[in-house]
Amino acid sequence: MKNILFILLLSFGFSQVTLESVMDEDVVDDARTEITLTSVSGVVDDLIIVVIGKDDDVAITDHADWTQLVNVTSGTGNAIYVAWRLWDTGDTGWTFTSTDGAEDWVGWLLEFSGHDTTTPIHAYDDSVNTSDAPAAPDVAYTDLEVGSRYIMGFTADDNDTPYSVTGLTEIFNNNNTDTGGAGGYSGIITGTGNVANFAMSQVASEEWASFTVIIEGDGTYVAPEGSDDDALFFGIEF
Repeated sequence: MKNILFILLLSFGFSQVTLESVMDEDVVDDARTEITLTSVSGVVDDLIIVVIGKDDDVAITDHADWTQLVNVTSGTGNAIYVAWRLWDTGDTGWTFTSTDGAEDWVGWLLEFSGHDTTTPIHAYDDSVNTSDAPAAPDVAYTDLEVGSRYIMGFTADDNDTPYSVTGLTEIFNNNNTDTGGAGGYSGIITGTGNVANFAMSQVASEEWASFTVIIEGDGTYVAPEGSDDDALFFGIEF
């Protein structure tokens, strides 16, 4: 009697923290006391990160609906605010304010998937200085899940649009007449180490504020999308 042994081979990959969308972007040139960013659609528990820049040295008021990561000012030049929350079905938008008078603003809502929904932020830091090369701060990371992502960004006190950063994916790159250049970039990391300090060039020496945020991956292993060998059966006759 012949016996046939069937073997099943599965081909797996791993999930990555993915930028799903820039939910909203606003560049306010007409000196307002606030900025409003809308969220008309999203996926429940997707990670939302807000990045806001403002043209003066008064910090942006922390919002009760968000977990603040960064809220700093660079001399008399500008302020930057970074915070996160998990998207929910009732989310439609948020208004961010400051205690000073009317100013120019820039702002973005960034939507990510593939993150750890319990502790999505692994580490973060901020930096302020005056130079022609705004630089996101170095941030150490330990035992990251495969597919974790870091994002870096800055605002500078001039209307110089920042240049692209080699090796990183651009998320936003815009400028405001007074608030100045604003750039955001990201990349995938894993394991243990230190995020490199990527300088972001601008035309002249200006006051700037920057941040680095590391988003922890969820560690989920999945079959590669569109792969022809997600599952392969074969038999051996003996």
